[in-house]
Amino acid sequence: MSIGERIKNNKGKIIGMAVAVIYILSPIDAIPDVIPLLGLLDDAGALGTFIGLAIAVMKKKKEKEGGQVKDAEIVEEK
Repeated sequence: MSIGERIKNNKGKIIGMAVAVIYILSPIDAIPDVIPLLGLLDDAGALGTFIGLAIAVMKKKKEKEGGQVKDAEIVEEK
């Protein structure tokens, strides 16, 4: 599968990731950063969105390559 086909299949997710990065780097925020704690929450939400979309793109890529995708397991040490 070429890079162009991968981008076409994940177009919405990749656009969402790009928008999240631009929002995080932009000095213009929905909630100004001068408001304690609340100003950082919108950036944290954008970062969470970016990470979630990146994981979804990687899972889809792995599935298309024929590999199995397993969610992370929490293992407790004894």
